[in-house]
Amino acid sequence: MSDSRIKFGNFNLQYNDPHDLAAIIESYVLNVYRIQKIKKGGIVVDVGAGIGEFAVIASKIVGNEGKVIAIEPSPEDFKTLQYNIKKNKCGNVIPINSAVSDKKEKLSLSFKGKNFESKADTLQNIIENLKVPVNSIHYMKMDIEGAERFVIPLSIDIIKNFDYLAIQIHDGFSSELIPYMSSQGFEFKRVERNEYILNAFKKVVLHPTDAYRLWKAFKSTGENPGLAKISSGIDISKSDELVVGLFFKPNITA
Repeated sequence: MSDSRIKFGNFNLQYNDPHDLAAIIESYVLNVYRIQKIKKGGIVVDVGAGIGEFAVIASKIVGNEGKVIAIEPSPEDFKTLQYNIKKNKCGNVIPINSAVSDKKEKLSLSFKGKNFESKADTLQNIIENLKVPVNSIHYMKMDIEGAERFVIPLSIDIIKNFDYLAIQIHDGFSSELIPYMSSQGFEFKRVERNEYILNAFKKVVLHPTDAYRLWKAFKSTGENPGLAKISSGIDISKSDELVVGLFFKPNITA
């Protein structure tokens, strides 16, 4: 686990590598997961929780009456997730060191250039083991680097109970997943460029020093993808390889 740290607003986060800084930008600056859809007292599931950057925000929104179930398979990221939960006093976050699969098993995985083994289980088993009623969950965020193509169909019986699924669809699989989710009663709203630019502007105005430090930290890594999302590079609202947006029920506002 790295000792690199970044502050943004009231949040203090430890991170492991540039990929984590990009994830922090997505959640804290661009708001690509539309956190305004999370309700106070609600229950949120975070699949692919990483270092916990999103779980920490969700924790503060749902408050003491709510819960955040943060699922992350990477041992290194899970340790950092636990640290960030404790550092930010998020006692309502339940960290789960696991991958999501179609059965209980051990998986060999690779992420951020590192190979590791992880236990895995179905999403339904993970939630039921926590004694959390499925129909009490209203929002799920998913960022699992392409595995969503398989995990969503395998978990659809439980996902159909949720109001919102905020997601990053990788590797061009949106042409499969969006029609599939439509057949399951969900509509999809992709994040728009003017939306995330406006979000970034508001955050920079509110937290200019923290935004500058975050920008400087990311720029110093020499990495491009996350940096381009704030500058004029890759437009995530038009990319075929990465589709970011929100699945929602027709009777609910996106």
